Amino acid sequence: MGKSTLLHCLGLLDIPDSGEIRINDQVVQFDSKDKLAQNRRRSIGFVFQFHYLMAELSAAENVAVPLLIQGVSQAEAIERSKLWLGRVGLSHRLTHRPAELSGGEQQRVAIARALVHQPKVILADEPTGNLDPDTARQVFDVLKEECRKLNSILMMATHNMELARNLDAVKTLHRGVLE
Repeated sequence: MGKSTLLHCLGLLDIPDSGEIRINDQVVQFDSKDKLAQNRRRSIGFVFQFHYLMAELSAAENVAVPLLIQGVSQAEAIERSKLWLGRVGLSHRLTHRPAELSGGEQQRVAIARALVHQPKVILADEPTGNLDPDTARQVFDVLKEECRKLNSILMMATHNMELARNLDAVKTLHRGVLE
């Protein structure tokens, strides 16, 4: 199992070959796609290496998507997305589309989108992998600080050992085994 596969299993996107995943001391059953989606929407935020922003939506609209999926009104979802974009330093870029944003700004939009519904767990797969070192550090600092404020668990897969050393615990995945 590789790092991305591990995160996908933890994020209930893939079914593990063995073992079990628990959320709030309840074993996750992989027999209902609807229940898996509910668990993801309620408890998990994702930050991917390749942002996965929707090109036709503004930054604020991209951040609002998880809230809209949960049934939050559009007006409230946009207001909350504006708040979160402010928290990641992008209040001045609310109406900009992804193509109008730098790589670091796109990644901060992705972070705001992951945090907007205040999940218990943030899964970040190489969240700074495509950024220059200074921007990577800034994005990492924002992600770590916002997770601290939310009291969320940050699980991050990265090859950047400098950033990894700034996490509370570090595990190495070597040939499919966590060490």
